[in-house]
Amino acid sequence: MKVSRADLSAEIRRNCRISTIVADNLRLPNDGMVKASAHLSRTLTENYSKALPVLERFEGFQAFATVLSVDLRKSSQRAVEVGARGTYITIHTYLPTMAWIVEKCRGTVSGLRGDGLCAVFGMFNIQNGDTPTAEHRTESVADARDCATTMVEAVEEMIGPHLLEFNIGSKSRDKRMQVGVGIDLGKVVITTIGSEKSQETTAYGPPVNNACKLHDGNSEIRLTSGARDSFPTSKNGKANLVPRSSTSGMRYYLLSIPEYSTIE
Repeated sequence: MKVSRADLSAEIRRNCRISTIVADNLRLPNDGMVKASAHLSRTLTENYSKALPVLERFEGFQAFATVLSVDLRKSSQRAVEVGARGTYITIHTYLPTMAWIVEKCRGTVSGLRGDGLCAVFGMFNIQNGDTPTAEHRTESVADARDCATTMVEAVEEMIGPHLLEFNIGSKSRDKRMQVGVGIDLGKVVITTIGSEKSQETTAYGPPVNNACKLHDGNSEIRLTSGARDSFPTSKNGKANLVPRSSTSGMRYYLLSIPEYSTIE
């Protein structure tokens, strides 16, 4: 699946322009951070991500899905360096763009995780005992792969440099804007959490935990062995995935990003 560079660039510039206007009017810090959070929530909900099924409180269902988790690396250090205004503009340019990419790659944002988000692909309801086909699994992993490569390239090659035009960030290669992405697939529970006035529908389960554990690489896409088993092969029957182990001993497979580039 290919993503238009022109459309992606327009989305980044739009998000940056809107967040800059809002940030300057909020007079960050002070009570601006509360309003900023509300603005981000509205932006994601209304304009960018397709919602998960609407559920009554305490309801839920089991599904099989490919889960993607993306995380902005060194975000705490970056926040100190760019300040409140720079952080607001960074997050409000970056997160809505990530959600836009998810939708373009046929996924669904399932929750915000601080300076990152989780998304599900190929969600298949298994509540009644049905199981997804091997083809369905492969297709959902392929969509997550395309989403991940687009995210990594968009952040490092487009979002980071664009923010530098507004003096947000550093030109140092060691401090460039980067994300890490983890991918797993398996059974998840889709359910609604929160209080009566503040609720969200999100996904829980081992694939969510595993994807989050693997998103700590700088400009890296890491897949679990389960995701690797359903990874689509090329015409010669091979997939460019390199086995690795994390510092905690968790085994994963590293994806070669240039080979699967999706931005054109």
